[in-house]
Amino acid sequence: MIRPCQRSGECCRGRGHTPVTETDLLRMAAHLGLGPEDVRVRFLNRDPDGFSLKCRNPVLTDAECVFLGEEEATAGSGRKRPACTLYEARPEACRTWPFWERLASDQEHYEQSRRTCGMLRDADHAAFKAEFLRRRR
Repeated sequence: MIRPCQRSGECCRGRGHTPVTETDLLRMAAHLGLGPEDVRVRFLNRDPDGFSLKCRNPVLTDAECVFLGEEEATAGSGRKRPACTLYEARPEACRTWPFWERLASDQEHYEQSRRTCGMLRDADHAAFKAEFLRRRR
């Protein structure tokens, strides 16, 4: 069973690679009130196949997305929870997580993600693949 997102922020941590398309870049720039080139320089890495989001502490296992912040968990509670500071304009890769082709096609990668993603914790790979294919239709 695929659970609803637990909003743990775990998908924003680790040494992952979150691709950013040109459409993502323009959406991010508009949201941040910056030009596309400013966003590229300040928040993106140049990769062989395009761009990806920068991380804080990129060489450490506790790296995290530059846009990962905090918000109040419940109004008036004083407790904090992880939150994307770019949520409304986040890249398509973030919008579709965890339903990525790589997780559907590679069981080992799926199992690694399953250890940290609350959505996947109770779903075996076959159930995930079935849900992935259903969502692609």
